[in-house]
Amino acid sequence: MIVPPQIPVGQYLFFIRSYVALTVLLLVALPLATAIKQPALLAGARGTLVTFVPADRALVIAADSRSTTLGVRCDGRVKLAIPAQPPFTIIAGTGTSEWISARVPLWPTDPCGDIEKNGVTFLDAKGLALKYLEQNNQPIWLIDLKAFADYIVKAIIDVSQQQPDYVRGFAGRTMFQVVLGAFDPDTNISYVRAIQFNLTDQSAIEAKLTADFKFTNTDNPDYPHFGDTITFTTHVMLGAGRQHLPASLGQIRAKSTIAEVSVGQASDLAINLIEAAKLTSTDVPELNSIGGAVAAYVIDANGIKRIK
Repeated sequence: MIVPPQIPVGQYLFFIRSYVALTVLLLVALPLATAIKQPALLAGARGTLVTFVPADRALVIAADSRSTTLGVRCDGRVKLAIPAQPPFTIIAGTGTSEWISARVPLWPTDPCGDIEKNGVTFLDAKGLALKYLEQNNQPIWLIDLKAFADYIVKAIIDVSQQQPDYVRGFAGRTMFQVVLGAFDPDTNISYVRAIQFNLTDQSAIEAKLTADFKFTNTDNPDYPHFGDTITFTTHVMLGAGRQHLPASLGQIRAKSTIAEVSVGQASDLAINLIEAAKLTSTDVPELNSIGGAVAAYVIDANGIKRIK
């Protein structure tokens, strides 16, 4: 355990805890005097559903393209990123993974266009993960998760030095989650790892490992998904939206091993779990955070290929 330094009481706003290794990382000083007032309104682009389905010698990933900012739902937002290195890797950001400074009022006839043109992103969790992976060029099953969490947390601290009120607004909630997916063609193993960044009521920034999957061809089939999963599970998997679930879900559940799951079946499931949420949102407004066109990729020994 790293022992934090002694900090004078009353001078600082935030400190950091990490549950990746169940250790205290550091105590970060954030002077109150650094807050800067801006005429633009600070907001977050939030909401998504990302699905991962391992298949025979492959991994399929799909994501919706809807973000909600200042109460406005905008489609066509990219939720997945592919680093130049390491290969066979994809990154997703869920939750409020993009922090934006937007002018208000937004254009009444095209608020999404206003956000796209005039919004200024001051934190992009997916972009930060992309930069980290490319700089370190290590497969995700070998990266130092504590160092990765430290890197993201430093970016949060940098923002909070300028905008402490905005960051403090996450108190008691999840800020965002970064999900890393990869396929190792040498072993035919798929990996899915996720770190969630929370802010406690006491302004502790928690970096928590929420998923660490390693799928071999002899493992049981699975379909981990991230983002608005509570709403999705409640209203789709266990609710009225069950009527929209694809036949591939039952087919894959009936398989004994991942080796029996074809790429076609995995692709159908990854894409249509999201489509089921979109169909259900017609009657369940809580699911309107999931929408827009679905983007889907398959990673196998040949690399990464977009399939939708």
